[in-house]
Amino acid sequence: MTNRYRSGSEIKTADFLENLKIPFEFEPHYINYTWLEDKKYLPDFILPNGIIIEVKGRFTRQDRKKHLFIRNQYPYIDIRFVFDNPRSKLNKGGKSSYGDWCEKNKFIYCSLSDLKAVEEWANERKKQKSRGSVSTGSSTSSGRKVSSRESVVSKRSPPSSSRRNKTSSRKRTARRRTSS
Repeated sequence: MTNRYRSGSEIKTADFLENLKIPFEFEPHYINYTWLEDKKYLPDFILPNGIIIEVKGRFTRQDRKKHLFIRNQYPYIDIRFVFDNPRSKLNKGGKSSYGDWCEKNKFIYCSLSDLKAVEEWANERKKQKSRGSVSTGSSTSSGRKVSSRESVVSKRSPPSSSRRNKTSSRKRTARRRTSS
């Protein structure tokens, strides 16, 4: 009887209830619930036409859930994936791949080895202005002001310690200096 419990505390509680002759059921069924939390999503890249590119080496269960939540709350945001390998399996020993998941959930994706697709995405016509556009009202490289609209993607304030490695930061700074 005690091997059906998963902890010593559960055993003690069951013994206590039995000694008092209080009837009970132990883990009789699941109860579905929704876990609501306020979260923030930081897109990897946003193209001028509003398409978001999310680059993934690993595509974890939490990543997949996050993108389904975002899609449900903001169906007008166009998120597309670039995978190191879209044929990678979602789970060890599983049959479904990252690409299969995207197809099932109607997300566009490509392989990192096929970045020509990203160029095609960038050349797609800009979508009609819609509520919740990802535009942040910033200037373009030509200095022309992009129209400011309510944004669901807020600008990231610089972190106190960069999450990117410092070598990459130095290379970007060196590139900026040489191109000026």
